[in-house]
Amino acid sequence: MVQRLAVVVLVTITSLVGCKKDKPDANAPGGAAAGQQGAAQGAPSAAPAGAKKAPEGCNSDLSQKIEVDFAFTEKCSPYTVNGEFYVDGWTLTVEPGVEVRFGEAGALYVAYNAPGRVLVKGSPEKPVKFTSATRKEAGAWKTIHLYERADGSSFENTVIEFGGASDTAALDVQSGELTLKGVKFASVKGQALKLDTDKPAKELSGLDLSEAGGDPEGLVTLPVGSAGALGANNVFPANAIITLTGNANRDVKLTPQGCPYRVTGELYVEAPEGKSAVLTVAPGVTVQMGENAALYVGYSHPGALKVLGTKELPVVFTRYGDDPKATPWKGLVFYGNARAPEIDFGVFEYVGLPNAEAIKFTEPRGLGKITNSTIRHCAGTALKVESAKARFEAFDHNVFEDVTGAALETPLRFAHQLGTANTFGTSAVVLLGDTQEDTTLTAIDGPYWVQGELYVNGPQGKTASLTVEPGAKLRFLENAALYIGYSGAGKLIAKGTADKGITLDAVQGQWKGVHAYPAGTVELENVTLSGVADDSNPLLLDADSKGAIKGLTLKGTRLGIKSCGKATVSGVKADKGVKAEEKCE
Repeated sequence: MVQRLAVVVLVTITSLVGCKKDKPDANAPGGAAAGQQGAAQGAPSAAPAGAKKAPEGCNSDLSQKIEVDFAFTEKCSPYTVNGEFYVDGWTLTVEPGVEVRFGEAGALYVAYNAPGRVLVKGSPEKPVKFTSATRKEAGAWKTIHLYERADGSSFENTVIEFGGASDTAALDVQSGELTLKGVKFASVKGQALKLDTDKPAKELSGLDLSEAGGDPEGLVTLPVGSAGALGANNVFPANAIITLTGNANRDVKLTPQGCPYRVTGELYVEAPEGKSAVLTVAPGVTVQMGENAALYVGYSHPGALKVLGTKELPVVFTRYGDDPKATPWKGLVFYGNARAPEIDFGVFEYVGLPNAEAIKFTEPRGLGKITNSTIRHCAGTALKVESAKARFEAFDHNVFEDVTGAALETPLRFAHQLGTANTFGTSAVVLLGDTQEDTTLTAIDGPYWVQGELYVNGPQGKTASLTVEPGAKLRFLENAALYIGYSGAGKLIAKGTADKGITLDAVQGQWKGVHAYPAGTVELENVTLSGVADDSNPLLLDADSKGAIKGLTLKGTRLGIKSCGKATVSGVKADKGVKAEEKCE
């Protein structure tokens, strides 16, 4: 008996010394030793040095060590996993009709020590089931965990039930190219599915979480790059949440899954060098944003955003929580590497901090299209254009509700031909800066507010024109002014009609009026100027300036217009006691 015991000890020591990998450290799953099923796995059977031998017979209790590709067959089912079972350096195939039963400490770990895969090949008629061997309740066994080197693993027509723990998903994946087709989760402890990898999943379709139980707000966690693999035939509980992590560094399309997506931090849309990253959000999708959440497009590498809602199925970006208005999400920013966005039937709400903006453009390639969209519940400005390489392709049929600041704040040149069907409510379009190209201000729903000094100056050898369409209203903040042809040829064209006049007046304090410099041309008709500072001429025409003035009305001014140039002036009306026109000597 003593002699036999010594032989066993000698064989065990020899096998341990011959292994290239030590046992997992204390941070390994369960903090236990390597091997496929703890003590139940036993020592490897005697074999020539370096040889790998397949188990004999069914090995349904997994007592024999597996070192080569191995299949769980229906003939030998059920298989029992009492401890921690490891698939390292080989591929596990699970055939249709197999049932794998886990003990309370049971877990399946794939590619922990060496590359490995699991290929679960259930069929609709004979699904594969991963279940509990002891208790029919959530948390009866640990997890199925795929580590980084388990790329290409797949689960088809599979049931995963009674698995997971309060801090462990029933299926936890760190590898890429994952395929889940027809997988049902039932009675999980907390989280059903967690993907934590930058490598995208291949396919996530036919998922059924209708009976998953667990924590509905933490039921599924996916990297943004893998969310695009979600098919259209998945079933989620209505109160479930799909939490998105990481960044969109490839083309991704978010499709409706019957429950919202959730972003808790800063989400960047940008591709690696030479790649494409377009985040497309399909009709009917709702994205819940956390208090510190933000969406940044094209920050350091090219990226694009397409929000493609419909009238019946808009795309909604909202703030989740009990008091969203008090704790808005940060907002959406398009940076210098952002392509022109396309936003149609989008809703952006509870967004933007006080004295900040909900959507900001910082030198993107273009302002793109924003149509049929709603921005509401903003503590600051709804949209702000700092600069861009191209104007709006379309900006129309948008609605602004409960916006504390401006609906749109933009340099003058980017306010060109805004659509007339926007609804600005109590908000306004704020103009600042200059234009060096032809710009048209349409008669929008509400006024333009002019902040500071506006300049209309053409580049060298060219003329830039500012055209104000009939019915438009420009309201000037204190000390604001409109300067035409100051450093280059500029032209102001404001020709109202009898029933659609054009108004330029003050909104706060008094403004400085319109000044045409020698390179300026002014054509005014049926225009009213009011609220100009007492020491300023409402219209000052320098020597050599040109144009035609007729049907001009001055209100609340101490001075009339001063004409020193070549413009023709007729029909100027002023308040009683005010000289309508003053000529230069």
